[in-house]
Amino acid sequence: MERWFIAQAVTGEDINLLKQETQMIYSAIKSRGDEPYSSILEKNVVKNEKPKIIQALEHVKERDNILSIIRSNTKSIGLSIEVGYGKGIGKKIIVALKEGIENNYVPPLANNLIVYKNIEELCEEIKKIK
Repeated sequence: MERWFIAQAVTGEDINLLKQETQMIYSAIKSRGDEPYSSILEKNVVKNEKPKIIQALEHVKERDNILSIIRSNTKSIGLSIEVGYGKGIGKKIIVALKEGIENNYVPPLANNLIVYKNIEELCEEIKKIK
């Protein structure tokens, strides 16, 4: 069993759509026999104890894989920090880049790059990762 951290931009995104898509991604990861984590769906994120980015990096450290989902051309500092830290400590980086998005700062860090059209296609590709 591998443990996954899902990194994705939240600011400026439709939170309800993010939750729905993240739940679908959770299902794809769980179908592999693996364990997903995303602060968007987890209720045990402690508020005001530590900065959110510090909490996120603690979770990155505990995981085997970092799944970075890039849905738009908007740069996300948090996502960049999470992926960069994960790469620096030897985690497997999987970048999911929505078709048509031009992003040149995260994909070069990827061990696996998935270019996807829709969330269903992304979930199918996640199931195939070795």
